[in-house]
Amino acid sequence: MSRTLTDDDLREMHRLMVLSRVFDKACCELSNNWFPAEGEEASVVGAFYGLDPADYAAPHYRGTHIVYHMRGAELWRLACQALAKADSYTGGRGFAHGGPADMGLLPWLGGDIGPQIAQATGAALAFKYRKERRVVVNAFGDGMSTRGDFHEALNLAGIHHLPIVYIVHNNQWAISTHSTRFLANQNVAEHARAYNMHGESFDGNDLFATQQTVSAAIERAREGRPSLLEARTWRVRGHWAGDKVEYREHLKDVMRPQPDPIPRLEEELERRGVLKGADLQRHWQQAQEQTEQAIAKAQAAPSSEVVGIGLDKVFMPRAQEA
Repeated sequence: MSRTLTDDDLREMHRLMVLSRVFDKACCELSNNWFPAEGEEASVVGAFYGLDPADYAAPHYRGTHIVYHMRGAELWRLACQALAKADSYTGGRGFAHGGPADMGLLPWLGGDIGPQIAQATGAALAFKYRKERRVVVNAFGDGMSTRGDFHEALNLAGIHHLPIVYIVHNNQWAISTHSTRFLANQNVAEHARAYNMHGESFDGNDLFATQQTVSAAIERAREGRPSLLEARTWRVRGHWAGDKVEYREHLKDVMRPQPDPIPRLEEELERRGVLKGADLQRHWQQAQEQTEQAIAKAQAAPSSEVVGIGLDKVFMPRAQEA
């Protein structure tokens, strides 16, 4: 069964989506290499909101900031990652790919984007081996579903009935290539049939559809039944902040833009009487203030070039001998 959202849940999820949008835009101004998540907030916040503290989150590199913050990461240290500051969670080495492991986060460990699927699957295998009722939610883009890592991991999860939920954020673009040019089957969720697991596509720009679908999958995962979910969404901006997106001009006939998830949610919340206009505006104002404070603190932090990144920042310290 999917978790029933309270009015307090809906207010908090709206706050998080707004904070994600405001902070994300600010980080795009700080770094041309930031991966914008604008337009995908519902598919990110809705997917990771229902996890227990003991569960593991392995988010996509687009939208990591809000998932990390939801798990307890400090906003100013996430801003440090856009600025390559020493106080970032990666020590200045990876601006969007690192988070604190003690918060149940599986960070991106390198420039290659496929291995994280295997790492998340390995974590799920460990949970099963230890007989723990913990799950992993692993999100990635539609382009990653064409890699060998994806198929190998899903096959392993299907064979061993692992407690994992795979979520494909299908925003229709793999960098500058439209999905019609690299996906033989536009319904990515149908791959689930080959690996004996539940598969389902849903409207990833609808917060309610996202939360209900993922919440039900999390409960199945706790019983050893993995799922492959496909959140159909839309990448508003380019692949990175400096991407001018000129390639879209040639594909207007096949693109399927989706409605902005935040105004869509706000309209529904006002209809239900959960949040009124002044409340909605307060969330936007709070997000702007939080973001400005976080960036100011990050800009005052030392550069990783000044502090240096020695071997003690790369390797674990040697265990003390008895």
